[in-house]
Amino acid sequence: MFRRRANKEKTASKGNVNDPFGLSIDPGDLKLDDAALERELADMMGSDYDELESDEEPVVKAPPSRPKSKAQPPKQKDNDNELLQLLQSELELNDNDDSSKSDSHQSSVEETPRTNSPACPSPISSSPDLVANEQLQTILERKRAFEIAISSLNALPDISDADRACLRRYERLLTSINAMATKAKKNLPIDLSELPPLPSQTQPTYQPLESNPSQYTSAQRKIGENNVLDYGTGGGGQKSSESNTVRVVKQLQARLLEYKAAVAVAQKEGNKKREMELMVAVNALVESIPQIESGKEEFDEDSMPPSPDQFFLPSDVLAEIMGGAQTPPSSQPHSPTPSALAPQLQGVDPAVAVLAKVAASTVASKESLMARIQMLRVMIQGSNDPQKRMYQRVLDSYLKGLRAFEAGVKYDYGALPPLPGCPQFTSAALPPMRPSAGAAPGRSSAGAGPSTGNIASNQPRTLELLQKRQAELRTAAAQAKSTGDIVRAKEYLRQSLGMNNMIRSVQSGLPIDLKQLPPAPGVHSGNSSSSAVASKPVLSGVACDPPVEFQTDLVNAGSDPVQICERLIAQLETQVKEAEILSKDHREAGFSSLADKFYDLADVSRKWISLTNAYKARKKVPHYAFEKANLSHLNMNPELGDTVLEVTPLRGISFPVPLGINGPQGLDTYITMELPFPSSENPQKHSTEWARHTNEPTDFGGYQASARFEVNRKARSYERLLQGTKALKVTVFYNRGLLKKPAALGTVTVKLTELMANATHTACYELMDGRKAAGGLLELRIRHRAPLHGTKFITFEKPWLCVSAPKHKM
Repeated sequence: MFRRRANKEKTASKGNVNDPFGLSIDPGDLKLDDAALERELADMMGSDYDELESDEEPVVKAPPSRPKSKAQPPKQKDNDNELLQLLQSELELNDNDDSSKSDSHQSSVEETPRTNSPACPSPISSSPDLVANEQLQTILERKRAFEIAISSLNALPDISDADRACLRRYERLLTSINAMATKAKKNLPIDLSELPPLPSQTQPTYQPLESNPSQYTSAQRKIGENNVLDYGTGGGGQKSSESNTVRVVKQLQARLLEYKAAVAVAQKEGNKKREMELMVAVNALVESIPQIESGKEEFDEDSMPPSPDQFFLPSDVLAEIMGGAQTPPSSQPHSPTPSALAPQLQGVDPAVAVLAKVAASTVASKESLMARIQMLRVMIQGSNDPQKRMYQRVLDSYLKGLRAFEAGVKYDYGALPPLPGCPQFTSAALPPMRPSAGAAPGRSSAGAGPSTGNIASNQPRTLELLQKRQAELRTAAAQAKSTGDIVRAKEYLRQSLGMNNMIRSVQSGLPIDLKQLPPAPGVHSGNSSSSAVASKPVLSGVACDPPVEFQTDLVNAGSDPVQICERLIAQLETQVKEAEILSKDHREAGFSSLADKFYDLADVSRKWISLTNAYKARKKVPHYAFEKANLSHLNMNPELGDTVLEVTPLRGISFPVPLGINGPQGLDTYITMELPFPSSENPQKHSTEWARHTNEPTDFGGYQASARFEVNRKARSYERLLQGTKALKVTVFYNRGLLKKPAALGTVTVKLTELMANATHTACYELMDGRKAAGGLLELRIRHRAPLHGTKFITFEKPWLCVSAPKHKM
């Protein structure tokens, strides 16, 4: 069979006596076709056949190989060996065959007449030229695309900054394309994966070279491969980062058109409320887009405003916008804020301007106090409920200060909260002189309460207390001696003898300090706090000044005995309630002795009320005086559980107004609290509600929340937290606008060391920006059930009203 085929082609192989393997082919015997060669190249590269438009098979007439017994010349033998080595390398690359040279040679010779295709000689003879031409064609097409893009950008009448940057980038890429084209023309090796992708602004408006459709198809395939390679290797990252601003601006402009269309629809439907709501977003976009486009502000894609159908403002903000739109520009706004009130007062009326000027004084006088009271009343009338309650508390403190000033009573005017535009009081003017002719006789008995006569009236009680304590110490010394405890007997006897000087001083009418009174027998200074408190008398017998409120009310009562008795009864009723509460708290905590003392104190105050009513019926004033009372309250919060740590932001004081916020009335803030328990890696976090339209939020109308963190009082980590190794972090955030995320206004780092000895700790902390002060204060209250190592009681002294009847009959 093979001999028969060889005889048919015997005539065609004449003249090839020196080519026994048929490796040298006459170019005249080949019928070359560009499409066929393209198909062969696709076969070698593993591409798809459907990309080619031509299905013709190459026609190659190769002479059959036949063995030749004649010896070959040395030069021809060398040429054959070189061709065999080239053929073997091609076969090893295509078939991944690791056979020997003789097996590869034999298989290639046998496949040559069977396949009837020039697969072996075609890569050797014509493939490099075709590949070079194809690469050059692709580079030239890419060059033409960039030239068109550059010319289109240069033809723009007004070019933006983004387009100018894009033009410079295209010129740099065109320079690199020209360098690659020069290498391709010189048949130097190039890598098409380094070829820049098509410009994004130019679509294929130009017509591709139509010299050969198959070459254009292959060029498209190469372009797609290059784009994929650029994306996979990050080659397009620079382009993406540079055009990110342009893309974001286009998205915002498109969203702005959507909002404008929605505004037009709402206006056509007559929905005024929806129209104003959408205009807020339109104004925000109009202001933000130029800033983002110029690069002054950065835009986060997560902050992209929603579609108009999903955009809704909070009800309170929308109500404020509607109220502001309905109010004429010349009148005052619907709900004036404290910061905006002073400028409004100054610009409305000359009389009001004078009032504001008087209120801005730093000297506390009747005129300045009245001016500030009038400003507060104006604020209350135009405020919402939370602000109204805050202003009412401030108004009450100013009214109290005014009454104290009119009565000539000493008062701390610097503690009054300053109003916006008004500084804090630093001094006080002289109180007005009150006529004392008619009031002197009536007031001599009432106002002389804390005088020497009242101290003398307390001497019998003080003397009785000292003698009783001395007798207790002597009895305890005798008992200790009988039991053989000589050391304790000497101690009690020494304390009893030391009280002789105190008793003589009281008998002589001299004041003494009852804090130096020895404790009762069986009570030592090193005992618990409950024993120490129980050893002290509730009423010390030491005279003190009355409270400011009582002095003010007494001055206003004048010389009328009935009104004076009414003020005494009101003060005694307040004392009864306070004593009953203290008695109840101590009894619930298990301290019956202290509870009994406070119960007796409340009972005595009730008897004084009955005595005062009897004097009131006769239109007389009883003898009264104020003494220092040694009271105590529990150093614990029974309403809290053992696993609760409560943190409450009470108020903010003069928060700074950042740039871009229209005054304090435009500041919206909220607070986040982070407690590093049980560990810093897993902290507990809590956020409050928004406090809107003020830079001084309060507990009512402010953040309206208390964070309750879960703790373990028995854990060592909680004790280390209170020792100060870690701290509570509080951050104040403010609203920057519609398209921006909240930013930090300042942070506060709170050490919890005070909770080691106290159940409740309240303090003001300064807002910090890193290591520098940001301005403003934040008041926090931190509570837990009970201190870890502190006392169970906290003692304090308070003026206590005592009423006594004279020895003679009424």
